[in-house]
Amino acid sequence: MTQRPALDASLYYPNKMVRIILQAMEEVMGRTGVSAVLNLANLRHLVNNYPPNNFDPEQPIDNTWHVDQHEVTLGPDEDGLFDRAVEKLLKYHFYPPSFLDFAGDFQNERRPLRYGDRIVQQITVIPDILEVITMNRVTATIAESNRIGFTYTTTEYHLEIGEWTAVVIRKRDNQVVLAMHAISKPGPRMPLWAMPFSRALQLRAHRLGLEHFKLIVQNPNLIY
Repeated sequence: MTQRPALDASLYYPNKMVRIILQAMEEVMGRTGVSAVLNLANLRHLVNNYPPNNFDPEQPIDNTWHVDQHEVTLGPDEDGLFDRAVEKLLKYHFYPPSFLDFAGDFQNERRPLRYGDRIVQQITVIPDILEVITMNRVTATIAESNRIGFTYTTTEYHLEIGEWTAVVIRKRDNQVVLAMHAISKPGPRMPLWAMPFSRALQLRAHRLGLEHFKLIVQNPNLIY
């Protein structure tokens, strides 16, 4: 069952994502505040006219958005590698714990991650000095025989706006890969001075996460 396909590196993102972002902004700023931001951003067509509640890719991505796309080969599907990768991903064992710790509905209920789950992240920016707490919500899942993964979207408890998708794929040549796609931009509450630091932290998170995920999937006996 596929609730919607994983995003690719196209020039559009789903209506639903924009709608969620605007609704989250409205909870913080009110409808008048959101309208002011939209006017300043030359998005007057969205004032009091939020996109429909569907996943049709109709909202153009402009140059204010960061688009990150990665694919990592995990190896041939031998000794249950595909199933092991799926298990790790649906437990959100993606980032090294020294960099990012988390808590989620699925974790509390001892089950795999599913649509609607919340993920609270504790990100270590400077060890023993600075940590950041954020929250995302799973807004889509993919469950096909050779493609399993999910997407989460930022909530109002996040300084950035965007979404992150990770999918484990078994290809026709029996190779297993992890495909990761993310789009993001600074949210209205992020100070200007923090934006370059936030982007650097984001790129570091992608790199650490991909390296850690490959390591733990290829080494099932590894204790971390």
